[in-house]
Amino acid sequence: ASDADYREQLLAHNRYNRRIYDLVHQDALKGQGVVISMTDGYRQTDYGEPIAALKSYIMSPFTEEKYVDAVLESIWKARRQIAAEKE
Repeated sequence: ASDADYREQLLAHNRYNRRIYDLVHQDALKGQGVVISMTDGYRQTDYGEPIAALKSYIMSPFTEEKYVDAVLESIWKARRQIAAEKE
């Protein structure tokens, strides 16, 4: 997070994470997925760019593995959709 030569690559990753979040959020609003969060301030590079990150909070100690799998599947679904958009 210190080499400014990677700035454009970082910005592309931030846009990608934002797009994943948007797709997962759209499904969640339709009752077809999970709710996750996104932050544009996970970290900041040494050259001042924010690093975006997706966030998922498991609040219950009784959460079953299938619910964690549901979060991952929602993200994988969004990734597949983004990949299909690029074709």
